Amino acid sequence: MVKIYIFELSSPISDKDKSFFLSELDSSEIETLPNAGGKNFGLSLIGKVLVKKIVANKALISKKNVLIGKTKLGKPIIERPRNLNLDISISHSGNYVVVGICDSGKIGVDIELLKDIDFGALKNCLSVRDEIYINSGKGLTQRFENFYEIWTRKEAYVKALGIGLQKPLPITQFSPDDAKPRAEIRHDNQQYYLSTLKEDKFVLSVCTTSSIPYDQSYTKLTLDKRPRNYMFKSG
Repeated sequence: MVKIYIFELSSPISDKDKSFFLSELDSSEIETLPNAGGKNFGLSLIGKVLVKKIVANKALISKKNVLIGKTKLGKPIIERPRNLNLDISISHSGNYVVVGICDSGKIGVDIELLKDIDFGALKNCLSVRDEIYINSGKGLTQRFENFYEIWTRKEAYVKALGIGLQKPLPITQFSPDDAKPRAEIRHDNQQYYLSTLKEDKFVLSVCTTSSIPYDQSYTKLTLDKRPRNYMFKSG
């Protein structure tokens, strides 16, 4: 089973929301969050609570019995319960949070909002074929889409490997192959499968060691004014 949950926040995260969601976490989980004054704090906080809720639902246990930690290189892991054979990955950008979960191998997910960027400055992270693919776009907008497709694939791949972005991105083949629905990369005798979803506002890539196609759900995350009743409403 490979499942991808895409959440779109319907409103900004208020200080009241942050206080409530912090109360949902263990002190050790709070320590792994970025600086409270940073721009990524709110989304990282929401992502942590969402993955706890998803894991708890899968394991049919209370989320109080789920503890999410991370490795030294930043990959989120399930520290409790220890007997769960689940790999997880979290990504966020803008008002989107994505959680990936896999019970048959490793997983990495990455989402990026489509925005202008000087991808020429990141040329050292691209292979020659990747550059050709990016520049094959008809017009600047498509070239940006092609770039983010390559970039999110790289990030999803290193997240699946568990090395995060604290090490240089590997220069390898990440551009899509029209002959295959999913790109395939072999590393340390393990096959990795890459696929990408392009939407009007974002690009999302998924990398797994599972050959099983993933299921995807899209939910508008509504933070109810009654904190204990926050709900996930279908968009």
